[in-house]
Amino acid sequence: MSISSSSERAGPSPGPDAGSPLSVELARIRWLRWLGVGLAALVLLLVLWAIAVRPAGVDRATILLVGLLVIAALYALDAVIAEWWSRRVLRVSAAQEQRRHDLAQEVSRLERVDLAARHLADADTLHEAAARLRAAAQQLVPARQITVLLRAADDLLVSVEGEDDGNGPEIGAGAAALASRALARGAPLRWSQGGGADNRSIAPRLAVPLRSSAEVVGVLVLERGADGSAFTHTEQRALERLAPHAGRALARVVPDGHRAAAPDQPGPPADAATDEISQPETVDLAVLVPAIADGPVGADGQPVRRVVVLAPTPAAIHTDPLAVATVLEELLRCVHEHAPMDSAMAVEVLAFDQQAEIVIAHGGGVLPEALLSEPRSDEPGALALRPAIAALGGTVSVRDRSGVPQVRVRLPVFARSTEEVPVDAPIAEGATEG
Repeated sequence: MSISSSSERAGPSPGPDAGSPLSVELARIRWLRWLGVGLAALVLLLVLWAIAVRPAGVDRATILLVGLLVIAALYALDAVIAEWWSRRVLRVSAAQEQRRHDLAQEVSRLERVDLAARHLADADTLHEAAARLRAAAQQLVPARQITVLLRAADDLLVSVEGEDDGNGPEIGAGAAALASRALARGAPLRWSQGGGADNRSIAPRLAVPLRSSAEVVGVLVLERGADGSAFTHTEQRALERLAPHAGRALARVVPDGHRAAAPDQPGPPADAATDEISQPETVDLAVLVPAIADGPVGADGQPVRRVVVLAPTPAAIHTDPLAVATVLEELLRCVHEHAPMDSAMAVEVLAFDQQAEIVIAHGGGVLPEALLSEPRSDEPGALALRPAIAALGGTVSVRDRSGVPQVRVRLPVFARSTEEVPVDAPIAEGATEG
């Protein structure tokens, strides 16, 4: 098992003159070639001088033979040196070509980062920014699963998902734990080998914090299959270049510390009768949910935990305002009583064309189904959450998303009146996990 942080190695650099090593080698080859020619010419001149002088005891044939042997040896030595040097030049040329290829890939990655940064700068909503970030990361560093985790509380990461993301693949518990460690350290972490026997435990992972100035607003998590290659330093550097642009984009679409502004008017009364029927009106969940979360969701009318609401865009639905407020307040109380007292809660409001969603991330394990299907008390008029939400035309489900328990409520834009559906109406098909 190995977890490595941000690489200290510098990127590929061409140096002051990219062609100088090859030029030096070629100059040396020319110098050696001319040195061999000069020595051969010198030997030839000595032979001619010996023939003309004819030293005593040495005949002309011996002089010619010795001269030819010396010249042949010089040319043989020149051929051996030239062959060795040509191999050296080939190695230098291959290294130069590899450097040129690496530089071309680096330039291509920088161009893709620049294009992704411009696309992220044009994102207007949280899910648009997350979708563009995932697409850019997939182009830079191919992976089986890419997830954007948004920092919703001190140590709580919430997966940013779209309308149809609930049934798709998600990161495992190991990748979620790696993201939490990257969030705590504020630096990228790579996991190259796991200790378990299943595919998820041995899959390569990479977690890169997303910063806006000095604040870490989220974590980008990538995970490959068990047979995938480990993430490299080059791939990590590419995502590190993209991370500041992504962090600024996420901070821009989720302003004011990830908290929606509280409305001017007070929240819905906690003691409103659940059987009182009001006319359907346009209700903005991005305003209603923060008002409920700011209210007394704890025991004795006092909030006892931190509740963070992510509602960056309006989520208007046409429904009974009193009924939906009562149901959502009861749901928050139910989750509050189930979750540990030392953990935070994050409530995300999502707006789509045909429906709105409310995702509550909490601690303490997945909420039991019995708490949703049955009244939490035996008092007359006690509310059962799942039938009450079904009466509004919506669904509620519980699940574990990347190691974070969640409760997911889906409400249609135009809900049915509570007069049309009995309180004990059966839950709509597909309201189970996911």
